[in-house]
Amino acid sequence: MKTILRNERGFTLAIVLMMMVVLLSITGAGLLFSSLNLKASANLKGGTVALQAADAGIQHALAAIPAGGNFSSFWTGTGLTNFPCKDSTGTTTGTCNGTTYKPTLTGSINGYSYSVVVENDTTVSGETATGDVNKIVMLTSTATRPSGSNRKVKAYIGRSTWTPPGTVYLPGASTNISEQFNGNGFLVSGKDTNQWGAVGSGSASPILGIATSVPASTTEVTSTLGSSKYSLVTGLGSNPSVNTATTLDVAQLATDLINSNVSVLNLQADDYSTLDFGTSATNPKIVHIQGDSHVKCGSGNHPTAVGYGVLIVDGNLTTTGLFRWDGIVIVRGTSVSISGGGSGGSTIWGTLLAKQPASSSSMALTIAGSSNVTYSSQAIKTVTDKWPSAFSTNARIIAWNEMM
Repeated sequence: MKTILRNERGFTLAIVLMMMVVLLSITGAGLLFSSLNLKASANLKGGTVALQAADAGIQHALAAIPAGGNFSSFWTGTGLTNFPCKDSTGTTTGTCNGTTYKPTLTGSINGYSYSVVVENDTTVSGETATGDVNKIVMLTSTATRPSGSNRKVKAYIGRSTWTPPGTVYLPGASTNISEQFNGNGFLVSGKDTNQWGAVGSGSASPILGIATSVPASTTEVTSTLGSSKYSLVTGLGSNPSVNTATTLDVAQLATDLINSNVSVLNLQADDYSTLDFGTSATNPKIVHIQGDSHVKCGSGNHPTAVGYGVLIVDGNLTTTGLFRWDGIVIVRGTSVSISGGGSGGSTIWGTLLAKQPASSSSMALTIAGSSNVTYSSQAIKTVTDKWPSAFSTNARIIAWNEMM
């Protein structure tokens, strides 16, 4: 019996050793997997922060892009102030060519450095590496950290749509403006309307029927209109669609259009009864009348003074008869009168903008007869696409995606 017990002593020791090995293996495995989880968690966190840093680069670039009509200025000379044109290494600056030297913004955040490269989409018809046509560019933001974490994001950037303050814009203090609304046959509508279409036939959001620059002028226009004619001024908000809007420098817009390096049809102050101010919606013109003008025309349903594009009148403007304009009308004088009778009065599809009068001057607005002034984003887009440099808008993100 004693012999058997002595033999079992070695067996017990072996069992104990085996159990210890198993326990140590389990403990080691637990520690190993724990460290792997910590590393994976750290990598995930690092990747998330890197993605956020890359997105911060896009947001930085968006804020640094100057307002404008298109993005062609990116490739002027050696680039914009915040976007010098650099080679692929990001260290050498040179003349922008859109291929070997591209506009590049650099920065850092939370230990990450980022670079944002601007490129034009040359797959679009008419686009070149340095010439923007469709008002869209691509930003590629790469964020890196010394530890090795990095992420890359691509964003498509466009321009905000230029929208006038109202279908009719009448800026100035209430003491410097006056208005008349004669009869009950006219219409001022901020509802988007296709060119030569029914009111409201467009798809864009409505704008104000009449916009002013100060609340006191809004009150005056509404009072002059009178409750019986509230329904004749429609658009954004309730009738009458009259309110104070963001100020627009009409005088500067006119100057920018005249100086936009395009062919401008310059006319002397005169009365015009038969004139083609632009052959079609696809071939608009900038018409600059240097003084007062009375545009009178048409009989029946056949207007003989039709225009497409931009009409800029340095003096006072009066329209009667069946005058038709598709686009933007700018008046830099002291009065504008839109009227007409018969089966249809003077009609503007687009917007009518009056220059803000000086403190010692005034602006008188008259809308009468059966005339219509109707907002048309379609007609305005024809103008902003033709002369984008004159219509300054901010950059906006259209879409973005993470690049693996």
